[in-house]
Amino acid sequence: RVTRVVRQGHVTSVRGSVVQLEQGSLEVEVGTVFIDCTADGLARRESVPIFEPRKIVLQSVSICQQVFSASAIGKIECMDVEESVKNELVKPVPHPDRPIDFLDAVAVTIRNGDELVKRGLGGWLRGNRLFYGSHPGLLKMLWNFPLLLRVRKARADVEQLSAQLGRGMVAKL
Repeated sequence: RVTRVVRQGHVTSVRGSVVQLEQGSLEVEVGTVFIDCTADGLARRESVPIFEPRKIVLQSVSICQQVFSASAIGKIECMDVEESVKNELVKPVPHPDRPIDFLDAVAVTIRNGDELVKRGLGGWLRGNRLFYGSHPGLLKMLWNFPLLLRVRKARADVEQLSAQLGRGMVAKL
């Protein structure tokens, strides 16, 4: 339960028993633990290859699905193929910060799903509880939406729209 609310702006520093705020300061007990929850853990970052020799750079391969993405990357890592083949199988999905970013993220997500199925991992996807499509009730509900019934056509539409808007990322896939 919150017992004290301080409205003096953002924290600028914490030193000893003093929390410095934009519009004042706050005395606290020495040893008080502060947890910074303001960082953007899903900030947009430059995409880099996921698979490198002796290194994996975890990135989302499905829009806003970091845990599923980690499981997919782990599955792909277990495949007996070169890093270049693994990097062609899935591309990093950019985190959408603005509505327009959603187009690129959806297009890359659909592309990655298509590639996984083409590579024979459709059964693995359906059996992966972290994959939204492995939940029949959810999947049935989603497929009732007209837009999602046309997901394959939507991929082409998204790519075309993205290119027209000059975003260009989808066109590089």
